[in-house]
Order: sequence, then C-alpha cells, then structure tokens
Amino acid sequence: MTLSIPIKALVHANERSAITTMASTLQERLAQAAGEPAAVTCSFAESFSDLQTPHEPAIIITSLLLETDNYQEDWAEVEERLRARYAALAEDAASIVFEDVSRYSRMQQELEGNRRDLELAYEELQSTIDELETTNEELQSANEELQTTNEELQSTNEELETMNEELQSTNEELETINDELRERTSELNQVNEFLEAILTSIGVGIAVLDPQQRVQIWNGRAEDLWGMRADEAIDHHFLSLDIGLPSEQLAPALRAVLSGASEREQAELEAINRRGRPIVCTATVLRLQSPGADNGKGVRGAIVMMEDRPPAEGDA
Repeated sequence: MTLSIPIKALVHANERSAITTMASTLQERLAQAAGEPAAVTCSFAESFSDLQTPHEPAIIITSLLLETDNYQEDWAEVEERLRARYAALAEDAASIVFEDVSRYSRMQQELEGNRRDLELAYEELQSTIDELETTNEELQSANEELQTTNEELQSTNEELETMNEELQSTNEELETINDELRERTSELNQVNEFLEAILTSIGVGIAVLDPQQRVQIWNGRAEDLWGMRADEAIDHHFLSLDIGLPSEQLAPALRAVLSGASEREQAELEAINRRGRPIVCTATVLRLQSPGADNGKGVRGAIVMMEDRPPAEGDA
C-alpha cells in the first residue's frame, strides 16, 4: 500500500522551487519512516479562493510574501490577522500552524544572490589570473630582452673604454705633434721675417716665380716700383701682370733659366714706374735651384731682380 499525501500551496513564484524540493524531501523521509512507498504530490493555487474549493484532505501551505512586504512588522499582529484571514479553512482543517519563514526566505534569496556574486567574482578572478599569466609571460620576455640588452651594453661599454684609451693615446700624440707644429711655425715665421728683411734691405724689386712662372714672393720694393700690392701679384702669371714693365720681353730669359739652359739672364728694358715716369729697368733673372742639385737639375723656379735708373740722355 502506498502512503499518499497531497500538498496544496499558495506561494510566491520565487518560492515554488523551494516547496517542490521540500515535497521531495518529505516523500523520501516518509518512505523511510513507514517502511513502505510514499507519494507526496504538490500543486500550486493561484489565489486564496482556490484553497477554499472542495478538495481531498491535504497539507495547505501559504506564503507571507503574499500577505505582507514589511519584514519588520510584529509577528503577533501578523499572526492574528492571518488567523482571521484563514478562519474559513479551520472548519475542515485538523489544525492551522503559522510559522515565520520569511527570515529563511530572505536568507535563501541572499544565498542565491551571494552565489551569483561569487560566480561572477570567480569569473573575474579567473580572467584576472589569465591576464596575470599573460603579463607574467610578457614580463619574462621583457626581462630576457633586458638581459640581452644589458649584455650588449656591457660589450659596447668595453668597446668604448678601448676606444677611449686609443683616443687618449691619439690625443697625446696630436698634442705632441701640435707642439712641434707650433715650434716649426714659429721658426718658419722667424725665417720669413728674416727673408723679408733681407729682400727689403737689398733695395731692388724682387719677384720669386715657380716653374709655371706664377708669382710666389713680391717684395716691398717691387710694390713701390710698379704700384701693385703683393696680394694682387701673388699666384698670378708674371708675364700677365699689368705693370709698367714690358715683361713679355723677359719671356726668352725666363724660359732659358727655368729649363736649366742658363743660370743667369739680364736685360735692360724701358719701362714706366708707378708715378708714370719713364725709367730704364735692369732685369736680372736667376735660377732658383734645390740645394745639392747641378747641371740644371732640380730647378724650382726663378728670381727676377728689378733695378731702376733714370734714362740717359743718349738712350733712345
């Protein structure tokens, strides 16, 4: 024989799952206690009037969520109001028991909310863990790159130290060379001043030419004689100078000296000095030769010496 107990419930929609679970638990416990099969059926009423319709004996369960939303209300007042509300059911009921389960309902709702929050937090935590793992991999990769960069920097630093030592050595050598150059420059300036003093003391115009007959030295007497400054004459071809001397007449003498065919050539030329006065210029062309060279070898240029005198009355 099967023990059958019906349950009819008027509860909030959120509480129906709890009622169904309770019915299943009650069925299992009744079967264990009676030692025979038990059937606990559960149906849900939609309104209070459904509970008042004729029906077979059943356990009737209602929810306070349908009666009040004020959980702070005094339970004695609620119970008195509910007894009056359910007085019609008391005629057919063996007993009516009121049990405040609102606290458990709230706890169940809070539990469900906490469970959802926990699941969401777990998902966020898992996402954070994945991000941390990715970040950790990136950090490991960055650390490896930094280690490689550090090794490269150490190698570069060693190379720079070696280069610095070489540069210091080179700098010391350059300083030594610079000191020597300053000494040689000072000596050369002294020689140039001495040479200029000699050329000025001779009292004749002097032009020193290179093998291409370009002027390299033009002394002060030459400036005074022809009215051309040294910076205007130097590096210009001697035969092209615009002065009062017919220099083209010295071309054969210059060729003979520069070719090594002659050591000395001289000519007297009628000329016009810088003041526009006619003069007779005695031009002497000398060979400029390297020390130790002979037989016309090692010719480095020519020296043209120009000495003026007034023309004689008998000169044409």
